[in-house]
Amino acid sequence: MEAEEDYLDIVKMVALFSGPVGNFMPRWGPKPGETISIRVPKKGEVKVTLDKVSLLESRFGPYGRRTTVWQAEIKRERRKGKKDLHGIDVAPGEVLVIKASWLLARLAKWEATVYEHIAEKEAERFNRTGLKRDSDIGLPEFIGQVIDASHTESLGAHHLGQWESRPVPKRNIPGKSMERACASIFVTKCFPARTIDRADLSLTQLAKIYFGLFKTLNYLASLGVHYRDLNLGNILYNLSSGTRCLLTDFDFARLNLRSRGVPDEDEEQDEAWDISIDDAISGNVLFQCRSAHAARACYDQLEMAIYGEMKAKANLEKVQAERDPSAKLIMLRKGTLKRTEQAVEVQAEELRKHRHRYLDDLESAVYTILWVVGLPFDSSLHL
Repeated sequence: MEAEEDYLDIVKMVALFSGPVGNFMPRWGPKPGETISIRVPKKGEVKVTLDKVSLLESRFGPYGRRTTVWQAEIKRERRKGKKDLHGIDVAPGEVLVIKASWLLARLAKWEATVYEHIAEKEAERFNRTGLKRDSDIGLPEFIGQVIDASHTESLGAHHLGQWESRPVPKRNIPGKSMERACASIFVTKCFPARTIDRADLSLTQLAKIYFGLFKTLNYLASLGVHYRDLNLGNILYNLSSGTRCLLTDFDFARLNLRSRGVPDEDEEQDEAWDISIDDAISGNVLFQCRSAHAARACYDQLEMAIYGEMKAKANLEKVQAERDPSAKLIMLRKGTLKRTEQAVEVQAEELRKHRHRYLDDLESAVYTILWVVGLPFDSSLHL
């Protein structure tokens, strides 16, 4: 197995320098007329045939994360007067949005988990109060995860659900030295929309879009969702009205102050690996709240303190392993280790002070609108 993986790595390296690399790496893109299999919650596997597929966004890198987003419609079929053969309710004027990413295995289903959490909380609220979501709140509706398609290209497994990378070093995950990345492909539905980035919008339109954005962020907070990733590419507007807001991309979202990818019942793990570390490394640095920037500085200091602790512990173990170490030298090494351990505790406690708050999402939203309004008049955004 290792020999086969090494062979594939060699092929990919050659392809990287001779190109095109895409021919030698797992890749998939929906095509008009293609049939995909979607695992829909409470319905099981549903097959749909796609129509009018178009590319919305593509972020590619041969190393690291890769994300691609498509828009598509469902090809309608009728048999004996029955029109809903696919089991997915897509109203006229709505489109499917298919998002494919390479993510660490523990985060591969996280965005789907966030959407399911929102749906569950909304159902609970409706059963309790009879209230439905306000029309100004713009959120996509989760449909399910793509598990297979009729056409794929890969040197490895052909089934989409089996695509995964070689092991990569862990980052802030206890109990595991290595982890894998795998393909995460899921489908949502929404009205046709476009990002506010480099769009022709008047100040009046922008004000209405941001009115919807602030209502949406406040609504998410009431459901226990921290968004944490505001940037111009994730804030969209309705192409028909030009004013209604749509907030997308929930892979950085956090539920009820829990770390991403950590099960609710695993409290000990979440306590040991402080969630503020995630705040320090997530989101767009241009629009991060001040608390996240402070957390980043604390995180850098914490890494240095942890390195000092490891070095001090290694020096103590080395002295203790000697045949006749002096008591003074041992005490000196123990004193150094104690000081470094205290430094780690101090920095960890400082980091905890900067945990993300719901208000921080609103602060980030203000930074995005200031950025848009502050663009020069000769840019593609005309106000």
